[in-house]
Amino acid sequence: DGILLAETQGDRHLEQYDTIIIDEAHERGLNIDFILGYLRHLLPLRPDLKVIVTSATIDPDRFAKHFAFQRGDETIPAPVIEVSGRTYAVEVRYRPPPPPPSEGEDADEDEPNLQDAILNAVDELATEPDSADGSMGDILVFLSGEREIRQTAESLRKHHPPSTEIVPLYARLSAEEQQRIFTPHGGRGRRIVLATNIAETSLTVPGIRFVVDPGFARLSRYSPRNKVTRLPIEPVSRASADQRAGRCGRVEAGVCVRLYSEEDYNARPRFTEPEILRTNLASVILQMRALRLGRAEDFPFLDPPDSRALRDAADTLVELGALEGHGAGAALTPVGRALARLPIDPRIGRMVLAGADEGCIDEVLVIASALSVQDPRDRPADKADEADAAHEPFKDEHSDFLSFLRLWEAYHEQAKHLSHSKLRAWCRERFISSVRMREWHDVHHQLAAIAGEMGLRRASQEAQEKARRRRHEPDPEPGEDPRPRSGAIHRALLTGLLSNVMKLADRFDYAGPHGGRCAIWPGSGLFRQTPKWIVAAELVHTSRLFARTVAKVYPGWIERAAAHLVKRAWSEPYWDERTAQVWAWERVSLLGLEVVPRRHAHYGSVDPSASRQIFIQRGLVEGRYWSSAPYYKHNRRLIEEVEGLQDRFRRHDLIASVEAQFNFYDRELPPSVFSGSAFDRWLRGRLREDPRALCMTRADLLPQGVPGANPDDFPDAIEAPGAVFPLEYRYRPGEPGDGVTVVVPINLLDHLRPERCEWVVPGLVKEKVVALMRTLPKPVRRLLVPAPDFADRALASMPFARGSLRAMLAQELSRLAGTAIGPADFDESDLPLHLRLNIRVTEPAAPDETRPPILAEWRDLGAIRRALAPRLSHALVAPDLSEWNRAGITTWDFPELPEGVTSGAGSAAVLVHPAIVEADDGRSVSLRTLSSPDHARALTRAGVRRLFMLETGEQVRHLLRNLPGFDRVALLYGTVGAPAEFEEGLLALVCERAFIGSQPLPRNAEQFATRLDAGWHALGRSSDDALALARAILEQHHALALELESTAAIAAPAARDVRAQAAALIGARFLERTGGENLAQFPRYLAGAIARLKRFSARNAPRDAEATALLARLVGAFEDRRRSHDAQGIVDPALERFRWLIEEFRVSLFAQELGTTEPVSERRLQAAWERVRS
Repeated sequence: DGILLAETQGDRHLEQYDTIIIDEAHERGLNIDFILGYLRHLLPLRPDLKVIVTSATIDPDRFAKHFAFQRGDETIPAPVIEVSGRTYAVEVRYRPPPPPPSEGEDADEDEPNLQDAILNAVDELATEPDSADGSMGDILVFLSGEREIRQTAESLRKHHPPSTEIVPLYARLSAEEQQRIFTPHGGRGRRIVLATNIAETSLTVPGIRFVVDPGFARLSRYSPRNKVTRLPIEPVSRASADQRAGRCGRVEAGVCVRLYSEEDYNARPRFTEPEILRTNLASVILQMRALRLGRAEDFPFLDPPDSRALRDAADTLVELGALEGHGAGAALTPVGRALARLPIDPRIGRMVLAGADEGCIDEVLVIASALSVQDPRDRPADKADEADAAHEPFKDEHSDFLSFLRLWEAYHEQAKHLSHSKLRAWCRERFISSVRMREWHDVHHQLAAIAGEMGLRRASQEAQEKARRRRHEPDPEPGEDPRPRSGAIHRALLTGLLSNVMKLADRFDYAGPHGGRCAIWPGSGLFRQTPKWIVAAELVHTSRLFARTVAKVYPGWIERAAAHLVKRAWSEPYWDERTAQVWAWERVSLLGLEVVPRRHAHYGSVDPSASRQIFIQRGLVEGRYWSSAPYYKHNRRLIEEVEGLQDRFRRHDLIASVEAQFNFYDRELPPSVFSGSAFDRWLRGRLREDPRALCMTRADLLPQGVPGANPDDFPDAIEAPGAVFPLEYRYRPGEPGDGVTVVVPINLLDHLRPERCEWVVPGLVKEKVVALMRTLPKPVRRLLVPAPDFADRALASMPFARGSLRAMLAQELSRLAGTAIGPADFDESDLPLHLRLNIRVTEPAAPDETRPPILAEWRDLGAIRRALAPRLSHALVAPDLSEWNRAGITTWDFPELPEGVTSGAGSAAVLVHPAIVEADDGRSVSLRTLSSPDHARALTRAGVRRLFMLETGEQVRHLLRNLPGFDRVALLYGTVGAPAEFEEGLLALVCERAFIGSQPLPRNAEQFATRLDAGWHALGRSSDDALALARAILEQHHALALELESTAAIAAPAARDVRAQAAALIGARFLERTGGENLAQFPRYLAGAIARLKRFSARNAPRDAEATALLARLVGAFEDRRRSHDAQGIVDPALERFRWLIEEFRVSLFAQELGTTEPVSERRLQAAWERVRS
């Protein structure tokens, strides 16, 4: 049948034949049914062709209708010729075992009751009389498979005497063992033949008088849904049962014992289901397409297959690359046309074609022919271990397919040197069937000849030559079999077995396509292994689903062989700066199996449009693709400029959206540009036409302009005396760096004034004022509604940065609200971060340094100064200031003292202030540079006085000691300090009055000398005045001490406050450390304290206590600020003035009759404190 089908490729009408006889048509093999349909299609085209169909057990009427022909309007069935049989009578006995066996598709005939039924049937037949020739008659028992035969043989051996011969008969038996059934046994004893259904028609067993028919057979069934071939045990049809019964009526009358009921027999189908309804139809559909016979649904099959089987066949051909698609009009591919010329299963044929492409046609032809015949390796049940040991040298640990090659090579190597008889002996010793080896050889010979005719051998040689030119095969995958050509062989095999690829899912369990599970067949060379991926020649369902003839394969092989079938999915595309391409994660699957779980893959060829969008967004809009072309720097600068405006104006709506930037590039770039290399090629050509290609304009980024924004309100820097500090803007609400940041080198930190920091920048003043107003107490806020309007009215009278913002705001709002508002009523800590200036202190910038290291960053100038106090004292010493950093000076021997000196150049230039600083031991002075001019002036006044003291010390001391009353005043000073300290302080006071007074300080040696000469004449009067002031202070101090001793207990709180006041005024070296103008007020301050104690009474105690509490708050604030300033080396005239205003306030509270130097009140003190804080 296969040969006839192959001839149809070259002779579609079978012109060389006038008669075709189809014998044993009842077997209804796949090729037979196709030929029956083909002949039905052909007969109208060949009226001269005669077709004869013969069989003993077919339905003749059905076949006659199939081949009916038209004569006019009449349909005439084909003629039927019946030939009566020449068999003897057969008695049929029904002996169903109780209970009856299950008739499900998995019914198992080796249940104990069926074994007993067989033994009972044999016992029953043993009682039959002997034949006419005296023989007992042999028994033929039909069984479904090799396992059942072995079990039944064992049961019979245990049940019958040794004279009974038990002979098995099944396809896998060696030829020698199969010959035993034809060997006469001389009539002595009885032979029981245990056979599969091959004994129904394929051969006739001689001497059979009795048949035992359990009624089951193992049939091959292919499931289109699961893509699996099953071998279920099923009840046989009535035709098969009759055929079995006829086996015992060939030589004389016989008896057939059916181990099922007559009702069961009558209920069975009349004929066995044809193979075309239970197998894969790929070869049929392939031939139909090759012969252009039209739709399979319209083809005149005797038993048309259902649509599922036809779809599955088409799926198989698509899998093999033989069909272009699934539609009815899908054409054969070149692979499909080549497959149609090979008279073998299309899957095996596909391997042969791929073998030519891989350059291994010789090896694949050996394996393909092996898969087309029965396995030549025998494994007798009673010698299974010996057979396994004999087959071991042929096994390959990686592949059962390569085991065929090993066996082939070994056999043909022996065939070169051994005679036929010795070669057969060699096969017997190794449990190899010499008959099946010859069959294998014959099929291989035929395939090799066809391959030669098709040019496959030549193609294979060319592929080998290409591989040699490449010098080596591709590197094997990790763990791959390193032997030459193994990869090529298995890649070729995979092309025909893609639906049989499996992946390890559990310990010995493999997941197959479409969700199936299977195990490796126990007879495989890989049975004890667990490779991750395998491919099987077939999947067979017996006790479970098994993969037979398997090999270890690798994902790379699978992906290459199944390139037309694998499904690729890409996810998470991303821009890779290193390769300047768009990549994605690729997942590759085959029929539901994940071949490649996750790997990098170029995305440009997959989805050029999406890749282009990602390239534009990531590479161009976000600037991740660097380019030396002019557009790159131009656009970056322009974007940074406009983004800076957004930060400055605190708006996100100025710059064009990312979408607008994207659209700009999208308009300019052609569709083919989706990678860096493609972009560069295009841009080179574009730049030759337009040097400004891709350069954005400000209109592209600011399509609406900047409405309502004045750049002057957001300056680039703020100015301070002697310095300019750059500003940075950030619009990042909620982040620490949000708002305006002023960058201050540490050596210029003293140039930045607190009151300037309050104003931030003009563009934020109104917002800050409104925010400050909202921190006021609720009753006050109600007087200032709406707040923005009142803010505008207040700001109209507030010059920018001309003092403390809070002090000025408090004054204006008090006027507008008609109620007292103090600067302290505002709570700046509750303001949003961007309304408080962020101060970043850095190291002084080196000439080539753009971003010097940051030392501190805070929104509190005082806190930063305190934190950096240790650094501030060393920040102003530079190499070019060495002449203003000297020590050990006792006379004016240095150049004129300037108000300020510039150190450094360019952006690193610093304005510093030289000062004359007296040494701690009073024996010399030194020169130092300071950042604060106030500090420099304060220290210089004391330093110049020390120089005068060094010039005139001896003379003035002599003069003072001889003044009347000196000793008495010195005695009074004894309660404060040592006599030497008094003398030193009095000397300082005299030199202050005589040489300095209210005049400007001398700035050079000449002015110093002039002042020294002029002061000599005033020394006498200055000494008298100094001693008189000291006497007045110390006498009042003594009187205060006496008053404190006599103070009543009720005045204890007041007394404690007075003692603290006196200690603050009359401390160590107070004559030297207190300025002359303030020192002159000490007698009045002390007299006020005495008056307070004298006037204290129970009646005014509450008022005194209230005043004491207020003073404590004022003094506490002063002391805290003074300690902070001292730690930072800060001299603040405003703080000094506040200190003496407290003393004036004491006089106004307790001794108004003594008068004050200026009007003073609690409110004035608060205003003075705000100036200190600012």
